[in-house]
Amino acid sequence: MMISSILFFFFLAFTPCCPITDVAADDCRYTASFTGVSGDDTRDNDPGSAIPLAIADPYVIYDGKTGVYYAYGTSAPDGFKAYVSEDLVHWRQADTQLGGGYVLRKGHSVFGDANFWAPEVWKTGDTYYMLYTADFSLCVARSSSPLGPFVQPEEPYCLVQGAIDHTLCIDDATGEYYLCFNATRNGRNSIYMARVEKDFSSMAPESEWRLCLTTDPGTWEEIQNQIIEGPFIIRHGGRYYLTYSANDYRSQDYAVGYAVSDTLFPGRWEKAADNPILRRPAGLVGTGHSSFFTGADGQLYIVFHAHPDRESYDPRHMYVSRAWIGEDGTLKVAEDCTPAFLIVE
Repeated sequence: MMISSILFFFFLAFTPCCPITDVAADDCRYTASFTGVSGDDTRDNDPGSAIPLAIADPYVIYDGKTGVYYAYGTSAPDGFKAYVSEDLVHWRQADTQLGGGYVLRKGHSVFGDANFWAPEVWKTGDTYYMLYTADFSLCVARSSSPLGPFVQPEEPYCLVQGAIDHTLCIDDATGEYYLCFNATRNGRNSIYMARVEKDFSSMAPESEWRLCLTTDPGTWEEIQNQIIEGPFIIRHGGRYYLTYSANDYRSQDYAVGYAVSDTLFPGRWEKAADNPILRRPAGLVGTGHSSFFTGADGQLYIVFHAHPDRESYDPRHMYVSRAWIGEDGTLKVAEDCTPAFLIVE
């Protein structure tokens, strides 16, 4: 079976284009043009109808058949909610079977009691899989819809304990599925990779994990704590790009870097000389835990969270920026960014 994330940007040639919306660079957090893609929205930044979309570790997929974007992220203490949009600016809480926007919830045939973090949604055939962290464990649930409910049809289980933030990638050469994730082993917080069964029923034992990346002392990666997390992998031009976030998420210096390898597993990951590629854009702080998707216009985008202001780190807010891979093979992120707004109805 071929797997897709509905965002199958992996084989595209990426070039920059216009931003999603007209955003003031000096105050990206609060300024956006509420015209939308169709031009028929007249809210005009009415503060009574929209508030910042407060989700961390955001993940977005685009359904080209319906023209709808779906956003997931870390927000609720007992599961995950979904949000829908047609323009990447205005978002509404999804109408879901579980109610309250929930697509996965504690106590509804899933593993986990707390610490529900960093969901991703992938599709195989007619089945949607949600990769998520709960109880500091790597988990997978399934659904027939991107709006859930995502459940584990048999006894709730996790793939492995003591690891978080798993993302999926497929080896072009072998067709094997791999999870890339964060774990602390031998006193170091690092990014690892391991093979996973195509039905996500099990993954390779720890003895077969491969170390991808760890932080470099004395660099931007260790300004506050020794943490490297939030991996995401894209493919372009026969190469793999592994993005990651470094520093404590509570730090204003939380930022995104990347490494490149010609092979996925075992990869030989070389960090980019121009790292970090996302750090304090347009005056934002705490920017990180990113993922990528292709929009309706064929443009590659990066979605990430940032602190709500310079005095606090929660609740984190969702933003979107343009991204592209240049002719020299380097991954670029635009300085301008678009805040996501939740429409209050």
